[in-house]
Amino acid sequence: MAGCVRCRIAKRKSGLRCSFYTEAIYATLNGQGVTLGWRRLVDDLLVQGRLVRLTDWTVKTRNAYFAVVPKRRRQTEACNHFQVWLTETAKQIMTADHPDSR
Repeated sequence: MAGCVRCRIAKRKSGLRCSFYTEAIYATLNGQGVTLGWRRLVDDLLVQGRLVRLTDWTVKTRNAYFAVVPKRRRQTEACNHFQVWLTETAKQIMTADHPDSR
């Protein structure tokens, strides 16, 4: 037997909305909300006591770096060197952060 349920969708309340991560961090520093933060970017603020953790939960990410280049344009030597440098730097960071992943 099929049924139908009628419900009202709550209107979105107005509030602060941030387009950039730095805006969200500054809003949180000014007591205007909660922000999810990358440890590397918020550790100093946590140590200083300017931010506090709400829980001990963490989310593991892919720790990815992306280089986005135009498809229809021939890549310059400088661009290729940058991509190699970025890849090598990311590997070094990952190895330093996760020594068991060598």
